[in-house]
Amino acid sequence: MRHIYLYSLIFCAFIISCSKVSKELVEPASIHKELKFPDDWLGYWQGTLEIYNADGLAQSIPMAVDHKLTDTTGVYLWALIYREDLEKGRRNYYLSAVDTDKGQYQVDEKNGILINSYLLDNRLISTYEVMSNLITTVYIHEGDHMRFEVHAARTQEVLITGDTIVDGADIPMVKSYLCSGFQEGVLYPVPDGQKNTLSK
Repeated sequence: MRHIYLYSLIFCAFIISCSKVSKELVEPASIHKELKFPDDWLGYWQGTLEIYNADGLAQSIPMAVDHKLTDTTGVYLWALIYREDLEKGRRNYYLSAVDTDKGQYQVDEKNGILINSYLLDNRLISTYEVMSNLITTVYIHEGDHMRFEVHAARTQEVLITGDTIVDGADIPMVKSYLCSGFQEGVLYPVPDGQKNTLSK
């Protein structure tokens, strides 16, 4: 009986020890660094944008984002750069705060277009419709890199269901759109002296 009791103690000690080791190994990797927006997002980030359609990867192009302070307090340069031509491929957009308590910001394309953007944890998300296309863009800050995503759907190609009564319950109308494409770029910070080129 004493042997059984002793073995039980040893087994319990082993389980507790393993759980402590497991906790020590897992916890540091799971700690989420709290990012300050937009300060921690500033800089020149460069990488490759991969463009997908229903057939798979359709194209890969170099891209960068240039986020930095401006002379106006609360307004930030929020530029996008596509392909190797840094002048023709550059889109100088500007970001400003609308309501920081609600995480609401606005991107000004300086051509009469304003796009609402919302900060949700480590994501800046914009959803808008242009020329019968529903577009969602997402900037995701992930530690040492930034992920840029674009989701596209065609609002003219829609499946409408619901809008009925089933077993006495009102079922709302649901509109399902055709997803036409997806773009993803993984971008890394670039030192000042290396910003003069975008290579494939």
